Amino acid sequence: MGKLVQLLFYVASGTGATKTRQFVGVSTKAVTEWFDICRGICSKEMLAVDMSIDETSLAKKQKYARGKKYPDFWVFGAFDQVTKKWAAAITFDDRSKPMLTLKIAEMIKPRTHVICEKFGSYVSAKKKHTLETNPALKHMGFTHTRVNHSKNFVDPTTGAQTNGIEGCWGQTQVALQGHAWHDNR
Repeated sequence: MGKLVQLLFYVASGTGATKTRQFVGVSTKAVTEWFDICRGICSKEMLAVDMSIDETSLAKKQKYARGKKYPDFWVFGAFDQVTKKWAAAITFDDRSKPMLTLKIAEMIKPRTHVICEKFGSYVSAKKKHTLETNPALKHMGFTHTRVNHSKNFVDPTTGAQTNGIEGCWGQTQVALQGHAWHDNR
């Protein structure tokens, strides 16, 4: 498992910085920077009002399809379009309906309007279950709008868009690019 994935695992599981540094084998500076980054993008406060949700891969990419292949590393996020706050949760390689349903229930307040792309884990194939009618989320009273990214990024009839969370992913990926993993103890 890559050092970044290990470090994020220990952060997510509540392990302290000193033990994380020992387990992962990276410098104190690297652990401190990553704990700061994770604190900045993760929030225990549930988000509400108009939420856009999305998932992204933060896996390190191979250059020119050569060299070491890095494992996929998925993160689920929610962006409040009114307050501009956002939160993210590590899902590793699990983007299944049960996992994303759990993350939605943990991160988003009841009676919130949720905007997402037309991803299979949010809507069943027969459109029988949406976030509004999903048996696990029905009690939360969500309203739900979907944006079809294969046709447009802003829904022409409702104005719904997921640009906020997409922008957060862009900023996160840029922040991750400059970090090298060297053992500088």
